[in-house]
Parts: sequence; C-alpha cells; structure tokens
Amino acid sequence: MDNQIDLSTPRHPLDMPEILFLILSFLTQHTLKSSVSLVCSKWCYTARPLIRFRIDWNNKSSDKRIRKISSRFHPRIELHVDSNLKKCLHYSRSEDQWEHLRQLVIDLGAKGQLFIAKLELTNVANFRLTVLPTLQSLTTLEDIHIAGVFDQDVRLDEILGQCPKLLRFHLDNRLEKPTKTNVIVNRTVILVEEGILGAFRSFRITSLTMRSVWVEQESLERIIKKSPRLRALRLEDIRHNNPYHPSLFSTVANSCPRLNMLHFSAAPKIGSAEESAQEKISRDNAMSLVETFFPTCTPGSTNLPGKSSQHRVQHPHRVLLDTISFQDIDICKDTSPILFAPLLDKSLNLTTLEITTSPSGKRNDCVTHALHNVLCSATNLQHLLAPTVQYFAEYVDFSAPIPTKRTYPIWNCYPRCPASKSGFVKKRIWSCRGLKTLQLRFISRLQSDPANFYKAAAVSRVIFGYVSTVCPNLTELAICGDILHLGLAGGLCFLSRLRKLEILKARTWRTECLDIGDLRWMARRSSNNGAHLAERRINAPQAQVASLTVESLREVGSEANVGVYLELLKHGTNGEDCWPLLEYLGLQVSDTHTRNKGASPETIVAMVRPDVKFSSKLGM
Repeated sequence: MDNQIDLSTPRHPLDMPEILFLILSFLTQHTLKSSVSLVCSKWCYTARPLIRFRIDWNNKSSDKRIRKISSRFHPRIELHVDSNLKKCLHYSRSEDQWEHLRQLVIDLGAKGQLFIAKLELTNVANFRLTVLPTLQSLTTLEDIHIAGVFDQDVRLDEILGQCPKLLRFHLDNRLEKPTKTNVIVNRTVILVEEGILGAFRSFRITSLTMRSVWVEQESLERIIKKSPRLRALRLEDIRHNNPYHPSLFSTVANSCPRLNMLHFSAAPKIGSAEESAQEKISRDNAMSLVETFFPTCTPGSTNLPGKSSQHRVQHPHRVLLDTISFQDIDICKDTSPILFAPLLDKSLNLTTLEITTSPSGKRNDCVTHALHNVLCSATNLQHLLAPTVQYFAEYVDFSAPIPTKRTYPIWNCYPRCPASKSGFVKKRIWSCRGLKTLQLRFISRLQSDPANFYKAAAVSRVIFGYVSTVCPNLTELAICGDILHLGLAGGLCFLSRLRKLEILKARTWRTECLDIGDLRWMARRSSNNGAHLAERRINAPQAQVASLTVESLREVGSEANVGVYLELLKHGTNGEDCWPLLEYLGLQVSDTHTRNKGASPETIVAMVRPDVKFSSKLGM
C-alpha cells in the first residue's frame, strides 16, 4: 500500500520534471549556475542540460578547472582549444597535448561527468594525427567550429564518422592577418571517399558551413546525399571549383527537403579580369538557381526573364527556403533581377535576406541600388543582414530637392548613385513595414566633402527618423557609418519610438561621441522595479502601422522634429519607458571625447537600466 500512488492528490507543478524544465529554461546561465543548482539534487539534475560552460583549454593547467566544474554541475561544456602557431608546428609536442586531453575526456566520460556539446578549434595543425583520435572519445559532440587549419587536407567523411551525433559543422579558413602559412591555408582541401560513407545510411548534421576551402563538387554531393536533415548550407569563398553548378543545385534540392537557408559563393582568383569574371555567378546559373529552389516563381508574377515554366526541372521534394544569402560580387545588372525575384514573390516564404562582402572589399553601387529596390518592393521581408553593404543616406531623405542640370529641382527623384551626376531614380518608401532585423551601413556624399562634415548631425536625424517611422516593429537594429552622429543632436532619440527593440548597435568613426547627459534619455524608465519591467514586457504595446507617403516623410529628421520630441520628454508623455524590451545596447563611445568627465557611460546605464547589457566598445 505504501508504494501505491494516490491519484486523488494533485501534484504540484514544480514536482513535474517537464514543467520544471520549461520554467528553468527561461532563466539566465548565471542564475542556473549560482542558485538553481544549489536548491536540491532534483533541481540540479533537471537543470543539467541547460547549464553551459565555455572552457579554454591550453595545457595541463586547465585540467583542475575542468574536473571541478564537471564534478559539480555535470554541464554541457563548450571546449575551446587555441593552438599556439609556433608550438603547433612542432607535431610531437602537439600530439602530447592532445593525448593528455584525450585521456582526460576518457576518464571523466567513464564517470558520466563530462558532456562536451561543442568543440572550438583555432589554428589547428596535423589535424588527422592530433584532433581526429580525440573525436573518437567525444561521443556527445554536437557542434564543431574550426577556425584555421594548417593542413593540406581535411577528411570530412572521417569527422562525420567519428561523431555520429554531430549537428553542426563549421570550418572557416580565412585569416584576417596573412602569414607565411597562408598558402598552405588556402590549399586546404575537403576530401570525401565513397567507401567510408557507404557504412553510414545518413548523418544527423543540420548545418554545414565551409569558408575559403578547396572542395570538389563530387565530394560535396556525396556529403549532401547523406544529409537529409540539413537545414542550413553555406559554401562561401569556395576555391578551385565553382559552386554555381546546376547539378549541385539539383542534388541539394532533391536530398535536403528541410533546407531553409542557402548560400553559394566562389572565391575570386588572383589574375586577369577574365579569370575573376569566371568566379562570379553567370546569368544562366542564376536562372538555374531560382528555377531549382523556387519552381513556382513564374516569369509572370516576378518579371523573371528566361525559360518557359513548362521546361523547368521538377524536383520530387520542394525546398521551402526562408533565408537566402548572396555575395555582393554576384549582384550585378544582369543577375540582380533574377536573384532577387523570389523575394518579390508574395506567395513564397522568403523572409530573410543576407548579403556578404567579397574578400576584395570593393564598393559595388549595383548592390546598393538593387537592395533599395528590394526594400521598396519586398513586403514579406522581415530580416535584412547586410552590415557591410553600403546604403546611400540620400535614398531615405525626402526633405531636400536634388539639383539637376535643368534649371529647376526634381523633388521626387534622387540620383541612382549620389556620386554620379546622371541617372535619377524616383523616390520610394520601403515596403517591408514588418521588418524585425536591420543590419546596414549608411554612407553619404557628405563624408567625401570636408566642407559638409558638420552636416553629419542632420543626415543622422534623417536616418534615425526614417528607420523609426517606416519600421516600427524592429527588434534588432545594427547600423554603422562615418556619417552617424550619436549625440542628441544626431536624432538617436528617435529610436525610442521602437517599442519592441531588444538589441541596438550603432557604430561610427566620427569624432562626436556621446555626452553623459545624452545618455540619460536613453536609460529612462518609470521604475526600477523588476515586476513592472516584466509586466511591460508581457503587455508591450503594439506598434501602429500607418500609410506613409513621400509628403508625410519630408519633415522626418528635421530640427523641428527633435524639438517636438524634447517637449514631449519634458512633460513625461514620451520616453519615460524608452525601450521596455531592450536587452543589449552597444554604442561606439570614446570617454576621451566626452564633454563631461563624470561617471562613465557604463556606470550610468548600469545604475538606471541594470537589466540592459551595455557596451561602449562595439565591433560589427
């Protein structure tokens, strides 16, 4: 009788592991490590899958910390191994260090005290003799992140074979500072043999990223055919073989029905202009890419030039992509209408656009103009990830007329490229009113003219005013540029209209920096009580979306607009609850240029908004 369960007595919700796990998942890592794990053994056991530790392992001195953490928390460990460039070339010493780490993993794994979920490797040498044997002991590994491999070849098939639970594989072989071993790095080849893959029916990998490596198309297709659960595929700066091949597109579309993120780009060759041009995506390959992954994107709906829909290749599995990524060098006059056509099709589920920068770093005005057309036409766009793409501030300025060769100004047009004197484009307003993430770099003609350097505040007011008016639902904003003015005169206060903003990053190379007084309106909140803050998070007001016209936006960013805001701020009708959902605030601030030598910006924000993580040293 004592062993029978009384079903008539209701159980407390916290006694149910599934409910307790759900509640604990909302807590921060600091709370899980310092408080929850000390309540009782039951809570500690339930919180174990949620606790993560990032451990930097260099030598034997790290053993003591690893053993202490493993015996106390039994957490999911993110192990980071950074090899010294000088020492890693001595293979005997490197093998001894990895042998010691391998023995440590075996000892703790036998006791059930070690669960390494992620392995980060930096500057790896002799991968096959040092790292690969260690992977045999890491049976719990789910994520591998490698930055820099000093080997001639990397056996991806052996890595996947040693880690049956691997979900994410990331290999970035780009070096920010070129070294003497750069030639070896650029010659790293990804090898895959059919014999090894034949023993495995399929892999569990969901994300595959490779940058600046040499890989054959045959090797890629072998891995992709064995990865039906693949959700994200990023092949960036691929060397030796052009990734823009129709057969590779078909293999991905047929083998990965769950794919939702895609990126293909080739590394430019060092040589003549003709050789470099071969590394860009051609018009035919761009057509093949769109036809393969977006078969319903018909020419009639998106003005897509090309073949008739009856000649398109039909695939048994339709891939529902929601994120598409391109490199700026692939966006030109001939390919941009084709590549961006799926974004303009309202029947598709494309909500995220990412544009990366080529290694050359040259400015591409065609990218700016094509991106502007997408922003003004793609109503489904919710996330724009282009932090390095240059976007002209004149495209969002509706106040001043643009002078032309004629005797009268054109009020509703602006130059296609502000640096040129020909080619005008009609002023248009962004159609992506539901944009949630915006990462962009603004430039202007003013930054090239020293005489107009003082007008940066006026340009910044236009940028901040336009973004806060046209995109009221932003949750993440990351913008940078030489022309940004982060003081109150620059209109950064306009961003307080973004009631749903959670992450704000702003970086500028200007000399005007934030004053201590300018930070006060940013940190305003009606109460320091966490309960009120939680209530505001749950009952956050819905942003109103009103119809906008060119005439209604002509006053955006004016000095009068700032004056109206300041008057409302004095009466407490605006700004009292600035950014109730804000969790991260990152601004480029220099203490040496502040006019008030009082408390630092970090101190002020920590006092008035302790719930916000603030950083004055921002890098994007």
